[in-house]
Amino acid sequence: MALADEQQNWPDSQPPEMEAADSPTDVELDGEEVSGAEPEPAAVKKASRNAYYKMRRFATSPRITQFPHIAKIWRAGSEDQKKDLLSQWVTTNGNASSIEATLNLRSSMSHKLDEVEELLTIKQMKQRDVSQRLSSCWFVSIVCIMRLPPRQKIDATVASQPGVPDPACPASKDDVRYWITMSVKRAKAQSTELESTISGRVDPQAAFQAMNGSGLLSALGATRIASSSGPSVADMIPGGAMAMQQFAASVSPAASLPEPPATQGLLPDVSTPAPKAKPVPKKKAKAQPGDKAELGPMGLRVEGLTLAKRMDKLRQIATWQKMEQWNDGIQGVADEVAAVRVKKAQVKATMQELKKPLPEKRACAQFDMFCTARALRQSALKEARAHQKLRAADLTFDALVTYCTLPVQDEQGMQVETQWPFLLPHTMAGALVRHGYRDVLGTCSAEYWQMQAAHGITAPGPDSIPLLLFGDEAEWNSCTYMALHWMADCADVRVQQDSRMSRYLICVIPSHVHCHEEDSNINYTLQAALQHIAQSFDCLRAECSVRAQLAGIKGDWKFLCQALNSCRTYNHNSCCLWCDATRDGAFPYTDVAETASWRSTLYLSDPWVTPPALATLGGISSILRIVHIDLMHAIHLGVGRDLVGSVLYLLVHARRGGAFRGSNIKKRFRHATTLFLSSPHSKGFPKHFLMHKDWVGMRSKKQYVECHSKAAQTGSLIQWLADFLGECTDEVAPRPLKACVWCLNAAMTVLFKARAAGQHTLTDAQARQAHEFGYTFLKLYLQLHASYRGKLTYKVFNPRPKYHLLCHLFDDLVQNRRNPARSVNFMDEDSLRKTGHIIKKCHAKTAALTVLQRYLVGLKPKMQEAFEITKNKAWRHEPPSKLEPS
Repeated sequence: MALADEQQNWPDSQPPEMEAADSPTDVELDGEEVSGAEPEPAAVKKASRNAYYKMRRFATSPRITQFPHIAKIWRAGSEDQKKDLLSQWVTTNGNASSIEATLNLRSSMSHKLDEVEELLTIKQMKQRDVSQRLSSCWFVSIVCIMRLPPRQKIDATVASQPGVPDPACPASKDDVRYWITMSVKRAKAQSTELESTISGRVDPQAAFQAMNGSGLLSALGATRIASSSGPSVADMIPGGAMAMQQFAASVSPAASLPEPPATQGLLPDVSTPAPKAKPVPKKKAKAQPGDKAELGPMGLRVEGLTLAKRMDKLRQIATWQKMEQWNDGIQGVADEVAAVRVKKAQVKATMQELKKPLPEKRACAQFDMFCTARALRQSALKEARAHQKLRAADLTFDALVTYCTLPVQDEQGMQVETQWPFLLPHTMAGALVRHGYRDVLGTCSAEYWQMQAAHGITAPGPDSIPLLLFGDEAEWNSCTYMALHWMADCADVRVQQDSRMSRYLICVIPSHVHCHEEDSNINYTLQAALQHIAQSFDCLRAECSVRAQLAGIKGDWKFLCQALNSCRTYNHNSCCLWCDATRDGAFPYTDVAETASWRSTLYLSDPWVTPPALATLGGISSILRIVHIDLMHAIHLGVGRDLVGSVLYLLVHARRGGAFRGSNIKKRFRHATTLFLSSPHSKGFPKHFLMHKDWVGMRSKKQYVECHSKAAQTGSLIQWLADFLGECTDEVAPRPLKACVWCLNAAMTVLFKARAAGQHTLTDAQARQAHEFGYTFLKLYLQLHASYRGKLTYKVFNPRPKYHLLCHLFDDLVQNRRNPARSVNFMDEDSLRKTGHIIKKCHAKTAALTVLQRYLVGLKPKMQEAFEITKNKAWRHEPPSKLEPS
């Protein structure tokens, strides 16, 4: 109820808005005109509402009792007074003390007595009950105080003046009228004049001097308020001269001027006196009745109440429009001041450091290095002791950490050799067998090794376990690490659905310590690490407890090129590891015909100059034959992105009669997002997912359109587009476009269904079906690229080098029927992500060892869970991971 009562005092039950002017006419001030005042923007009205709500909270708080004048205007003030109070609240930035001092000064100077006389006859005086008899007293109803004798007031009034006869009957004495004082009124006419004067562009010192003296008072026509011996203006204010000084200091130039004073440098020079005000030209317009034009000592033109109103209007227009700019400027100055303080502290510390003698500097530096090394050594000792205690309590996986020599780059950029921790495959596999987790690695049939014989792989025995090696880079704690893992290719499908059960960490190496040779693309640090890992795989071939053979190498393109010392990369003319396909017309990689020239060069030349460390692996005829092409990097993060982005661009590009509704591209993208999120293929997508121009890659006309989605999201989008385009007409979506998307979705469906069924190899029918769908997609994709080339604003259907990798992938389906979906890198990337969670909790200096120790602590419960899964044959089938396409 209190809030409702307060809002009723304001017009229309809303906070007062600062109006630009009462009418569309121009506003004049001292001979200058401000014409064409524009209406206030929404930001100004919002700022006014916010200021009103802040002032209302202040007026309803217990603090309002300290400011009686503000409380009085808030409770019982008029509409204009409340508007004026709100304006002062905004311009002083909520400084209640400044507002109270201003109101207090007004109330002490604004009272003025006005006599009200009437022209009455003697009969009318008697009817108005004029006193017939006065006692001996002081008559205080008029300004001129006098002592009256004890007689009738009517007789005194008639005797003191001749009277005014009636024009219609001048001879009638009863109709003669006399002037008589009937009442006295007190008006507050001084407050507005005072406000208009103190709102000038003056500094606080000049304002105080003018107000404490007689200059301002003479300009206002109030030179003397009391007698000559009475108190001064400063004495009339509660608090004396100190209150006057506070009031003068609270007068802010920025509160009433259309432009803030310009500052030189970072902060204004307080020692420089304020500039003098320019003389104001005389007003050319006609003088209004009642105005008193007078020039004060500070060069400010004062014209009474009319000038005050105009000043208030102009101040409202200028102040509210410039308020946000002033706030930004103040914040910028504050930031610069903070920066200067920081620089000052740094300079002071540097000067103190320079004053120290040279031996003291060296001692401080050596002490800092000693403290850092001691802290790291103590941290490493604590980590090692904790790991030993967990190992003694049988709470960690018992595997031996081996130290191998690696060439690394130190902080000075020099190549040095250091001992690096490894969990080598043969030690980890031996620990798994020793703990009774042999079944977790799985078993394979003789048919599997017959299939691998086509790749030149010779197994050490029929019960050998096929292993895969994976490597990739990721960034954690502002540092890029390369992590190497190994896994069993024939492990149970239920075990492979959890990356912590099926992926085993070998080592993590920061990328900034790698030693490179840019000319030959050789990573000496990685090659030394792979040399130790290759020797470990060779030990597994001769191991008695468990026999294993490396059957595949997988990872992203960067890791494969570095692991093989390949000179053929995407940036060079030769862009394929397995053949001599090129970007130019010699062996064009976009040729998908059976008679393509690059097919005759398959496995004939090596992509390296210096043989890699993995080339020394035993049981492998050619290392290139066991390099796996990853579906995730080739399709979900490669050609699939180009396909989704190009199709969406073509569907959204149609203005009329298109697949999506909307008058512009933004609205059509929103309609496409709504249709996708309502489909069953949007499982796993966030609710705030939105398609837009930047997401599709519509940024530069020189680049191809590409969908910037994650790997799993690309698979879901391809499935949705295959279903959506099937319902569209040929006018909306051409048949080649429909067939291209449908063929890629059909080929991926065959491969991932076989993987979900646990098939290590494809059947002849599945291999031929996936091969036909895949090559049909490649031909249609190239056909669409040629048909839309140079006809659209943006480029579509990018035939990147990953397009050529799909030719080798689909050819391999028919040759050996190996399912590439079995070795897809979804779970490997998930294992890399979980390794990063451990790295984030370790110190960068000791992360290489600490990561392995913490990994072993969390591995034991996972191995026990994996053992229970493989032991229980009736264990229920878990749904696929969110990282894999549905």
